[in-house]
Amino acid sequence: MKRLLLSGFFLLSLLSVTAQHTVSGIVSDKKDNTKLLSEVSVYMPEFNRQDFSKEGGTYILRNVGIGKVTIQFTKVGYRPLVKVIDTKDSATVLNVELEPSAEELQEVSVTADRISSSTALPFATTIVSGSELRKTGVLHPLAALSFNPGIDRITQGNGIQRPVIRGLSGSNVINYQYGVRLENQSWDELQDLEVNDAGTDYVEVVKGPASLLYGPNALGGVLVWNEEKTPVAGHISGRVDAAYHTNTAGFESGLNLKGASKKGLFYSLNFGNRIHSSYIQGDSGAVEKNQIDKDFAANSKFNHTDIKAMIGLSKKWGVSKLTFSMLQQQLGVIEFENKDSIPKDGSFTKEQREYELEAPYLDVNSKILSWQNSIILGSGSLQANFSMQNSKRIEYEPGTTSGTKEDRIDLNLNTHTYDIHYITDPSKKAGITAGVQGMMQQSKNEGEFAIVPNTSTTDAGVYVVGRYDLKKITFLGGGRFDQRSLALSSYITPAHDTLFSKNDLTYRAPSYALGTVWKVSNDFAVRLNCAGGFTPPNAYQLADNGRKEGGYLYEKGDSSLKASVNRQLDLGVSYDRPSIGFTA
Repeated sequence: MKRLLLSGFFLLSLLSVTAQHTVSGIVSDKKDNTKLLSEVSVYMPEFNRQDFSKEGGTYILRNVGIGKVTIQFTKVGYRPLVKVIDTKDSATVLNVELEPSAEELQEVSVTADRISSSTALPFATTIVSGSELRKTGVLHPLAALSFNPGIDRITQGNGIQRPVIRGLSGSNVINYQYGVRLENQSWDELQDLEVNDAGTDYVEVVKGPASLLYGPNALGGVLVWNEEKTPVAGHISGRVDAAYHTNTAGFESGLNLKGASKKGLFYSLNFGNRIHSSYIQGDSGAVEKNQIDKDFAANSKFNHTDIKAMIGLSKKWGVSKLTFSMLQQQLGVIEFENKDSIPKDGSFTKEQREYELEAPYLDVNSKILSWQNSIILGSGSLQANFSMQNSKRIEYEPGTTSGTKEDRIDLNLNTHTYDIHYITDPSKKAGITAGVQGMMQQSKNEGEFAIVPNTSTTDAGVYVVGRYDLKKITFLGGGRFDQRSLALSSYITPAHDTLFSKNDLTYRAPSYALGTVWKVSNDFAVRLNCAGGFTPPNAYQLADNGRKEGGYLYEKGDSSLKASVNRQLDLGVSYDRPSIGFTA
């Protein structure tokens, strides 16, 4: 698979031919068209080309390919504008007017069969920019996302946080990044989000069943992590971030470097590090002067290191890019400490302020190699995304000898995913997106203890999404059919009875969505959407049989479990004026 990704990428680079086409124009204010707008982001995703309008509102995108493509305009204080254009002429001219908006900055959605404003979609979405994630000052990206309605989190300290969308979490929420779904041990209550958020441009939260577009396990919704745009051709840019947090005595640092050549090569490099000691708990507003007996959440410390490298090529046939991501996490498991047993000599405070973790803690390493392709074919486009993923999770428990640790749980998860779909002419009133999507996955126990048996999983799905546009009404809907097959191999450990072996577990189900957006006026829109999806049971729910580590529970799975299904009806309204805006 790795050889296929690399050889395919370089094959596309050999097929490149220098394109001479350009798209240019002037951006102005719709309310006052004599006001020409500068610093407007002009972006063409099909060819990964970006420019910013200059003084006088002028912009130009050079060396674009030929096809019917989307071009998006965004600026703080204005509604985003998305246009579909045909670049068959060597010099295409497109002048646009942007409408003022009450919202500071609105990003565009990429979850439908075309790029559009989130207010033009029938299903509920929330878009949070990367700058919003960074400026809140919280220790985890989920903490920043949870400030928005319909999104919450389950936490075990600052380091372990899992998303909750409309009351559902774990295996019912999907993370989507690099054009593929991310796979880890989402069933585990000690599992963190495990997303490399360095270089994130914005996060799109799809609320409600989104199985139609993303496959099984999207009953609650999806978090779509969108990468930063490439800089203007011929430019290199960078950013250095640093932060210090007093409560955890924590340090954070980040480095971002990206560039693009005039010949179509583009790249980016991100590096980040977070290191935090245990946090101090609140005490009903009281502040203790005695610094020796601080009330720590014992063992809530965590370390986080991430690296992300991307290289891509933009030519007249489209865009191809390779992304490698590595995320290393050490996450302390919070322990209950009896205050009477805490020594008064300051050694407890010293221990909690040290950055080195002591058992129990998790050591999680996640690696992803992704290959994304967008190829222009006539008036439509072919999207083909592939990935190889590895998530290795080790849980260390205190050893029998003081100061030692033992590798109790060691779970190695390997996943290969694919998503191939064709999008018809986006300029037509009616269009469809049709594709296939799936994964092959192996989960293997390599430690002393096991929570789940060794598992082999195969997913396969086909889907069709249709769109029909009228002057003020847009319809969007479609159907999908998925099959998941599980093979569980028995695994005997000291902590558990025999985890059963079963090779013929198969779950099949359809998913659907049908919605409409009625634009009553330029300022007021009404959305209606009904959708359904399903989540098959995981190996933990099927086969767990033993005492729960770290607790007073004995849990037993049920091999006769059926898939969970979800049916949902959404009604939404939005109103947006330059001075005021709301959604409900």
